[in-house]
Amino acid sequence: SKEPVVAFVHQRLDSKARAHHRIRNGEEVQKLFEASGKVKAVFQGHDHIGGFAFEHGVNYYTLAAMVEGPKNCYAEVAVYPSGKFAVTGFARAASRTW
Repeated sequence: SKEPVVAFVHQRLDSKARAHHRIRNGEEVQKLFEASGKVKAVFQGHDHIGGFAFEHGVNYYTLAAMVEGPKNCYAEVAVYPSGKFAVTGFARAASRTW
């Protein structure tokens, strides 16, 4: 892509993920994303607790599972022309801006 990229994946890519939640070739995929210089955010799941990591210029937002806890959780994401991301989390989903 000639434009900035947002990626959506099921399992986690970031190195903070526990081994059984991380894509087996996650390190290889991360290197491709980093080398492109285009990937601004990765939204990922599979790890029910959720989380956030910033690694080598890429933001990794892990969505908390909708099935966990007393209330379902979800998040809305706003992406601005400036490149700013604003995630508004509901219930157990974390809010974050970068």
